[in-house]
Amino acid sequence: MVFPTVTLLHSGVLPVLAGGDGVILLDRAAHNSMQEAAQLAGARGTTVDWFSHNDPNDLEQRLELHRERSRRIIAVDAVYSMSGAYPPLPELVRIARKHGARLYIDDAHGLGVIGENPTPDNPYGDRGNGIVRYYGLRYSDDIVYVGGMSKAFSSMTAFVTCADEAEKRRLAMASTAVFSGPSPTASLASAIARLKISQDAEGSDIRRRLLNLTRQLVTGTRALGFAVDNNELFPIVSVRIGAVDDVVKACNVLWEHGILITPALFPAAPLDRGGLRFTVTAANTEGQIRLAIKALREVREELFPHEEPSAGAGSPVR
Repeated sequence: MVFPTVTLLHSGVLPVLAGGDGVILLDRAAHNSMQEAAQLAGARGTTVDWFSHNDPNDLEQRLELHRERSRRIIAVDAVYSMSGAYPPLPELVRIARKHGARLYIDDAHGLGVIGENPTPDNPYGDRGNGIVRYYGLRYSDDIVYVGGMSKAFSSMTAFVTCADEAEKRRLAMASTAVFSGPSPTASLASAIARLKISQDAEGSDIRRRLLNLTRQLVTGTRALGFAVDNNELFPIVSVRIGAVDDVVKACNVLWEHGILITPALFPAAPLDRGGLRFTVTAANTEGQIRLAIKALREVREELFPHEEPSAGAGSPVR
């Protein structure tokens, strides 16, 4: 099923999947759009619970607590929007199958970037066909898969699918599918065109360029002594700064260089661990990445003049 946006999709689909006597178990770092959708489901009687971020053991304990529930939905991001981290999907699939639960995956960020057959030299993998193929899993593995086109493809389109025919009938009952407008035709056309590009040689070239730019930014920023939340070289690069006031000052320094980024502030980040969230695109240039590193050097000199870079590649300035 196709929707205009992932947020609209979640709002209609999650309440229908869980039902009034079900439970939604959310990763604590799940995207706000899933949290809001779970709250809507909760208003209709669904129980909403949380498990520790990327912690299969805690998830299994929570599932045991809700074993009497008729429907159990595990809701996770494919790529977490603040850190670029991936979930331990094979283990989550195993747990979902063991407990008769559904694994609901929001792949808004991963689709178009990561895909099948990743290697150390090609960590994104091929074809950009998402987190399920990245891990070599099947869509029939108790998965409800949500893809978003607004990130990698810049198209106002989202979709949800699964292998189970009964679940597909449930999806068709989503209120935001029945009572809202469709994706614009132009967005659908651009999404289809970009899907084709993503799977051919041009898509591979784009991802290779994106990887190189991301690696340059991560390496250069860590060399300045900043802690960078990025272990997968995914093109979401979060640079830890600290207090809210310092994050605002850092943003101003970047803005003076013509660099606009997303500040990571409470509640998206802990109060004392605010940061700068860079989103690298294949349209960026190496010169722009060098400019960003230069601006970050000024941030360090202005905000932390008496701190020396730590020895560890991921060590924070403060």
